Amino acid sequence: MTEQATVSYADGLHEAWVGELQGEAFFEQVAQKAEGDARAKWETLAELERVTGRRMAALLQARNMPLDAPETPRQLLQAVDAYAQMPFVQAVSAMRPILDTAIERFEALLAEAPATERDAVQFLVDHERAILTFVEREEAGERATSLNAAQALIQQGAP
Repeated sequence: MTEQATVSYADGLHEAWVGELQGEAFFEQVAQKAEGDARAKWETLAELERVTGRRMAALLQARNMPLDAPETPRQLLQAVDAYAQMPFVQAVSAMRPILDTAIERFEALLAEAPATERDAVQFLVDHERAILTFVEREEAGERATSLNAAQALIQQGAP
């Protein structure tokens, strides 16, 4: 039995929300250490995490679940330093395994989501796919359009 199989749907939602908070913090802190176009791109990814986090928080509140977030883990701070030292495209590429794992986890949540929660969980999946599209386009040198999917979701998800 995998670790994923032992996590309840509700726990998975909470973990996803915490992940969005941590993702936002990560992207914001990497952006602070970047310059120019790279900084703007990291800031856009932070905004996508913020929008997604708000949607997940609303879902948790609708389920009467507490919004208790743990402290920022030391690993996140270490990752910020590591990513900030990498060339931009290398840092972007380094996100791929994290994204692949997140997409798999969130698709499993989507498969379990009741009809009333499907839109919120689909947004969760879609935002990870948008970040993966960003990675793929940056790797392909399509830098001018790399954030199109992320920006569309930000527009869609903004209150």
